[in-house]
Amino acid sequence: MTLFFHPFQYLKKFLPKTLFGRTLIIVIAPVVFVQMITTYIFIDRHLEKVTELLAKSITVKTNEVVNIVLETSHIKDNFQSLRNYIFTHFELSLEIKEDEDAQSWAKKSLFSPYGDILTKELEKKIFYPFQVNLQDEDIFISVKTLRGTIIIKEKLKHLIPRTTSLLLWWAVATPLLFLAIAILFMRNQIKPLKRLAEAVDDFGKGRETTVIKPAGSFEVRKLTYAFISMKERIQRQITQRTEMLAGVSHDLRTPLTRMELQLAMLKNSQSIKDLQSDVREMNKMIEDYLAFAKGEEDGPYEEIDVSSVLQSAISLFPNKPIFFKASSSIYLIAHPLSLKRAFTNIIENALKYASSLWISMQLGPDSIKIHFEDNGPGIPTSKREAVFRPFYRLEGSRNSETGGSGLGLAITRDIILRHGGTIELKDSLQGGLLVVISLPL
Repeated sequence: MTLFFHPFQYLKKFLPKTLFGRTLIIVIAPVVFVQMITTYIFIDRHLEKVTELLAKSITVKTNEVVNIVLETSHIKDNFQSLRNYIFTHFELSLEIKEDEDAQSWAKKSLFSPYGDILTKELEKKIFYPFQVNLQDEDIFISVKTLRGTIIIKEKLKHLIPRTTSLLLWWAVATPLLFLAIAILFMRNQIKPLKRLAEAVDDFGKGRETTVIKPAGSFEVRKLTYAFISMKERIQRQITQRTEMLAGVSHDLRTPLTRMELQLAMLKNSQSIKDLQSDVREMNKMIEDYLAFAKGEEDGPYEEIDVSSVLQSAISLFPNKPIFFKASSSIYLIAHPLSLKRAFTNIIENALKYASSLWISMQLGPDSIKIHFEDNGPGIPTSKREAVFRPFYRLEGSRNSETGGSGLGLAITRDIILRHGGTIELKDSLQGGLLVVISLPL
């Protein structure tokens, strides 16, 4: 099998993951790319050509000065006049030193790349040993002749183009300027998205969301309005369902209460006891139905210690073989009564079919996992999703004493999902069922 290398897949590891970072790259990358090409072309073409022209000009003046000095008789007597003439006509400073050590002269440049270009041009015109040196802002060209060492001083600015520093500043400052402007504008565009994401996350976890005001671009405002409308519809549906079920529950409980009173006044018999058991079962089913349909407990979300909530749920089953590995306190924003109900349902189901239950917690970077392991018969893989459906029971009879109402796991998953978590059923190392609950921190 042939493996293909995808460079974009490799680059994804180094690219930013946020919209802010990716947008900055989209905005800045073309500017930087264009600036790099412009700078390269300028340095490789324009700058080199201009420097060559300036170096040729210095070389021509240097060659003429050397020829004038060599053709001048009685240099010592006429040196000052010669020096003034050269400065007036060539704008060069002239010094002459007597030095017979011609072997010590070497053709070299002490500053590159401008010095290299000037040296090459001087080699074409000057046929005497010479040396080019840089000192502060001056260029010293020393030419060794038979009449002494001719030292010519030229300004460095006459060799280096004036546009060089301007271009370099432009090449560096332009991307930085665009980057600063892009950061300023992108931060203002990203803020509404971040606020909307936080509101959606809180609403998905069942937490109280702050009032968000539509802001930003047209698309972001439209998205915010859509979320606000969706949130209001969902909350209205939940409220209507809760009120309807509360009314139905009240209407059903009233005749059931009368039936209980009438049965209590009758003589005790087996048929009366059976009817009383049926009435109690109906009351229990109504409570379960209402708890499932309501979908939430009264009261606000708060910061809770998961270990304490688990201990509270375990305490409802005294003298039961429950082994809990308590760890350090782990806090998250949740509804304590809802979580306690979810944990209680799982513990109750496990102890109904298993002889022992093991509970442990595992803290991750952004979530907490709670493991419930038992040594019971477990649940077949093909039926692990079906058991979360309302009123589904693995036990075939309609007896609530053996099969329950079929709402325990449905209520549990509803609670976990409202907290932004997940619940999974797996095989336990103890031979039974493993229930894994994951809750975001």
